This record gives sequence, C-alpha cells and structure tokens, in this order.
Amino acid sequence: MEQLTDTLMREIHRLAWELHPAVLDDLGLEAALRRYVTGMVRKQSGVAVDFHCDGLADRPAAVGI
Repeated sequence: MEQLTDTLMREIHRLAWELHPAVLDDLGLEAALRRYVTGMVRKQSGVAVDFHCDGLADRPAAVGI
C-alpha cells in the first residue's frame, strides 16, 4: 500500500507539473513553451526541435489562471 501511494503521488506531481510548469509563472509563456518543446518533446519523441516564437514577449501575462 505504501509503494502504491508513493507511486501515485509521484505521478500526480508529474502530471501537475506538465499541466502547469513553475517556469510558466516564473518566466512566462514563451520560456515555458520553449522549455517544453525543446526538452520534453525531444526526450519523448527523439525529434530535434527548432522553436521560434514571435509576439509573445509583447503580451501582458495573464493573472489568475
């Protein structure tokens, strides 16, 4: 039971991070997308990614999401 609980807690933490990474709050949407695309996608698929973003830096951050 303890091992199952530990596994569930790790999976919940991973899922929460994937749905709302801390970098989104700390550095903004562009940095969060860049980190996700260049890191997670590459690790999961093995596909090299070249991320380009235009215009997000000029937008105000959303509050209360």
